[in-house]
Amino acid sequence: MKAIEGMIVRWCFILLIVCIGFVSGQERDSLFLNHHYNIEQHEVSPNGKFVSFKKAYEISRDTLVVIKSDKPNKEVFTMSGVNRSFFTNRNVLFAVKGREIDIISCESLKIVSIQDVLQVEYIKDKDQVLIFLERNGSKLLQILDGSGKLLTEIPDIESIQVYKSRDVFFTKYSADHYSLYLLNNLMPKLLFNSPEKVRSIYYADSKKLGFTTPSQVKGRYRLGFWDGITKDFYYLDNVYQENIYQFKAYNTINPDEIYIQGFIEKKVSTSKEADIWYTNDNSLQKKMMSLDEEQVFLLWKPKSKDVKVLKSKEDHEVAYIGHPRYYISINLYEMQDYSNYNPPLFLYRYDIQTGKMEPLGVGASRNSVSPNGNYIVSFKDTHWVLFDVINLTSQKINLPYSENVYFSKNGDCFYLEQKGGIARYNIKTSGIEFIPTLKGYDNSILVAEKEALLPKSRLYRCTVDDDVFFLKLFQEKSNSSALVKLEKRKMIVLQNPTDERISTISFNRNQMVSFVKENLSRPPSLNMVNKSKTTLVYNSNKSDTKISGLKYNRFNYHNDDGRHLSSVLIYPLDYDKSKKYPMIVNIYETQSRLGNFFLRDGYFSTAEGFNIRHYIENGYFVYLPDIVYGEEGAGIAALKCVDLALEVIAGEPAVDFKKIGLIGHSHGAYETNFVATHSDKFAAYVSGNGNSDLVSAYFSISKMFKSPYYWQFENGQYRMPKPFFEISPQYLSNSPILAANKVSAPILIWAGKKDLNISWTQSMEFYLALKRSNKTAVALFYENEGHTITDPDSAKDLFTKIAQWFDYYLKGKKSDWIVKLN
Repeated sequence: MKAIEGMIVRWCFILLIVCIGFVSGQERDSLFLNHHYNIEQHEVSPNGKFVSFKKAYEISRDTLVVIKSDKPNKEVFTMSGVNRSFFTNRNVLFAVKGREIDIISCESLKIVSIQDVLQVEYIKDKDQVLIFLERNGSKLLQILDGSGKLLTEIPDIESIQVYKSRDVFFTKYSADHYSLYLLNNLMPKLLFNSPEKVRSIYYADSKKLGFTTPSQVKGRYRLGFWDGITKDFYYLDNVYQENIYQFKAYNTINPDEIYIQGFIEKKVSTSKEADIWYTNDNSLQKKMMSLDEEQVFLLWKPKSKDVKVLKSKEDHEVAYIGHPRYYISINLYEMQDYSNYNPPLFLYRYDIQTGKMEPLGVGASRNSVSPNGNYIVSFKDTHWVLFDVINLTSQKINLPYSENVYFSKNGDCFYLEQKGGIARYNIKTSGIEFIPTLKGYDNSILVAEKEALLPKSRLYRCTVDDDVFFLKLFQEKSNSSALVKLEKRKMIVLQNPTDERISTISFNRNQMVSFVKENLSRPPSLNMVNKSKTTLVYNSNKSDTKISGLKYNRFNYHNDDGRHLSSVLIYPLDYDKSKKYPMIVNIYETQSRLGNFFLRDGYFSTAEGFNIRHYIENGYFVYLPDIVYGEEGAGIAALKCVDLALEVIAGEPAVDFKKIGLIGHSHGAYETNFVATHSDKFAAYVSGNGNSDLVSAYFSISKMFKSPYYWQFENGQYRMPKPFFEISPQYLSNSPILAANKVSAPILIWAGKKDLNISWTQSMEFYLALKRSNKTAVALFYENEGHTITDPDSAKDLFTKIAQWFDYYLKGKKSDWIVKLN
């Protein structure tokens, strides 16, 4: 290897670095120390010989581990302090550690370190690593090949940029100007000189360049365009006087034409007159958005010195969809009545040549666009609609719903994820082909190119390779998963159906797959697939031997309406069938899916403030039942499902049914509040950041979603079948606050006073109702927390107080702060 200035060469056979993770960030007397880790950021080397990953503790996620794939569980080496890592095409591992990069030969364990690193980029197609660093008071660029060998070095660099992981640009400064260079076959090619430094590149090809430079207005930038043939410069602000910022710019299919999305400043009225709210206003979100900015859509032709504002009507957004003439225009508020958070969108075809806008039809809240912009696919009510943008026509397609639509790269067909396989629709022939996988399993396509065409992703584009699909399969009833590969319509099973959760999946450039599996009693294991053969690479948390003996049961049953439900009962780790134990029930919609998550310690939680591992290690059962919803409303549905779930395990002799606690957070807290006001089966409750008064919440404005909250009740989590005034008694009967006087067990309520999702006053009002009813209750209000707890000290306080609350009422352990309640 050629010597590189500033490098330190060292030989290392095994690096033994112990990562204690979150332990170092917590006080030693905490009940919730974190010892167990997850596997994250895993990657297989191109030749398949090595696999790297990072150990992820609660706070520390910087320990890199490398395994030799043919020697499972044997760590070749570990390294702490790693921010990111990657294999090159030559199977050399580069690890970035702050201002240092280590170049690691996994075969020889030779490590070369480069210090004072500012930026690292990897160009896969060329197998080159760019290292931008400081040396003796100046900055330079080193270009290495995939083995770590120095190819060239360029001194006196101001900055570097990589466009689309392909083109490398760098800037130099000399006296009174900046020079922008393109790296061409390892040689600097001067493009142009400029008095201002180029900040970013938004478009580049062999003949032209789109770039930005700082504006005279602080924090703003100028959009520039450079013609590589004539060497002429063009700036947007020469033809468009508004100062645009937070923008995205794209070169369209037409030559020398740039489409821009961005914001401009808007004058804020200083009038002291009242802000007028009209009942026919469907754009109330605008009243809660920034008043000093306005979104704009532009079409700029630099050489023609022309800019067109693409705004056919007020509040319309205009998207470039890949067609040379036709764009799509939508108004987010046109069909908004707040019964849905994301309402259907009326789609318009916008003709940039004539400025004419013509109706295409009513689409969904999300709409998929073909690569060439000729077609849009939407799911409406019970069927799909295929819109022909060119001919302004549409046709109905009878296929089940799919979360995403995936177009082939040529745009001739699209794919839908279905139960038991994927459906392929041929646009030219209107033919439907079903490609089967495993019967009864939902299918999710894993590898696709995704692009949002508008800021809120109401128009998007997903494209896939027609020949090869990687799919993750899931069956809800059994909570089982599988991995398959479809190659030219033929299915290859990579992972047979398993009760283990497949948590993360990654692919290297040679289509080698690595994935992590885990279960309640099995810590995460790293696996890899090479040539359709799956092998185990690494078992994590080997010292966690106790968890392997964990006992748990999954139950499947039906409610009175015949709907399927599941629940998972997790036994205490020291379970003795001759003893009785208290139990905590955790509720929030479909909880049985948590029945194959590895139980980590620390502050990992299923409900905020509730770590299952802590409770099963301290002599508790934990029960995770599903809740399904009908016409009666979310509260009544939760009560029925919880009662049914308790009936299912009524024969478990080790559960002390006189010592059961119930906990929920957010919507689960609302359900906990409701159960607490209608049940006598529980000895203690914990409710965090939940609603208590459905009428008040229904007629409120969500600060998080910036809209009236009707939709959350009519078509959201609360599943109320009709608006309030049509079934007001049902809203009242599902409101816990109206039955607060019927709570029969102590309840701990908590909320963050900066919660933008559910107002903390809902918890305060429920507390006041309990106080007025002389019930046993405590409220915890965290001044600087929101819907979830982010501060470590607040987290420690909440987790500890919840544990003490359950210990007090379910085990009889005294806590001074609870004793005061009595």
